[in-house]
Amino acid sequence: MIYLFHGNDSYTSWANIIDKLKRTHQSYEVVYGDDIKDVNEIFKPVENLTLFNADSEKIPVVKRFSLTKSKTLLKNLESILKKGYKRDIYFWEDESLGKHSQLFLFIQKYGVIFTTKAPSALSMAKFITEFFGNNNLKINQEITEKLLLKLPPDKFAITNELEKIALSARSRSETSVKLEDLDVVAFTDNQDDIWDLADAISKKDKNKSLIILNKLFRKGQDYQFILAVLVNQLELLLIIKMGISEDDVVRKLKIKIKSYFFDKNVFFASHFSLIQLKTLFNKLAGLDFNVKQGRIDAKLALNLLIATL
Repeated sequence: MIYLFHGNDSYTSWANIIDKLKRTHQSYEVVYGDDIKDVNEIFKPVENLTLFNADSEKIPVVKRFSLTKSKTLLKNLESILKKGYKRDIYFWEDESLGKHSQLFLFIQKYGVIFTTKAPSALSMAKFITEFFGNNNLKINQEITEKLLLKLPPDKFAITNELEKIALSARSRSETSVKLEDLDVVAFTDNQDDIWDLADAISKKDKNKSLIILNKLFRKGQDYQFILAVLVNQLELLLIIKMGISEDDVVRKLKIKIKSYFFDKNVFFASHFSLIQLKTLFNKLAGLDFNVKQGRIDAKLALNLLIATL
């Protein structure tokens, strides 16, 4: 049997493969899809593998097969399957494959597909809490929420950051994670900085607004990109503030929003009044229009907005 594990939660899909292998008492060898040029390379690393021998010791687990540049691999693999190949093959993708992709259609015909959904804010919070619990550390809800805002919804990507936080806490002989431990986090989303800027502007905090704006400039963010993101995100916040559900947003606006990011925007919306959001949105939309018309420099536009607070 061949299996495809893919989806918007690559950490969980990989964990599901390992769990299934353990339950079936199978050992495996990883094959990297971007290195495969010939179908035999899928089986080559498995030294004792005989294609049609069900008693072989190992099975291949192919990572990121979608990266291969060969156009004949699936056709050749199909020939092997039709000849009576008896061993399992696992395919793992670190993203969600389209339903019309070649690999998806192939395994839909010959095997079984397991798809994971994007992690919700709740599942990410649970993951963080369990991680620190396994490291004999506690973390409260406030710090967990701050981590959720700093880190992306990718359990693979954040594991190294969580390990650094745990190391920081243990180095101070702490039994729980403190706010200062978050300083070791290296991976932060620029969009969070943009939201910090929006929040500071809404509070008429000129000093904080200028500090965050300069931080974004130092990171090399394009001025028009900052404006565009602020306008688009404030539009989404307005929609959320008006009580429109995630399903309605996806259906009416025909946009795709992962649950984690929608939850994140719900959190931000709770810090604004409807009047604040409308005022900010109108100001930024006006600035964006003037910048695109070439009437004003984008950097100057943002500085003028802050100056009017």
